Amino acid sequence: MLQALTLFEQPEDDLLPSDGVVYRILDLLTRSPVKVRQGKRATWVTAPVDFSDLSSEYIGILYEGLLDFELRQAEPDNPMIFLNLGNQPVLPLSRLEEMDDRSLESLVEKLKKEAKAPPVRKERRPKRIVRGKMVWVKT
Repeated sequence: MLQALTLFEQPEDDLLPSDGVVYRILDLLTRSPVKVRQGKRATWVTAPVDFSDLSSEYIGILYEGLLDFELRQAEPDNPMIFLNLGNQPVLPLSRLEEMDDRSLESLVEKLKKEAKAPPVRKERRPKRIVRGKMVWVKT
């Protein structure tokens, strides 16, 4: 976390995110797509996230979930591509460019199958209560 905050405190202008980038980050953190019924159909709309309903336990669970992610910077000459299929894998552009059409089709089909499969969820459930506090475990 300190390394991420250091980015905003660096005096070098080339390391600072632009106002547009900060705006986009804040927009993504404060808005979420929500499915809304309109007559017989349903449509997706963007709605503000209401953080006031979150309990401290739930905020802790969200924070622990964020710790599972690792922030890395891609090399300037080898951008990473986020594929909007399956579990949204991230692959180097160079690897995708090296693949022939048959391999790309096979990859897309495999990722589509993963998207249709029921997700494997790691839920947090209370294991037991110790001195009035719940001890959480991954299942």
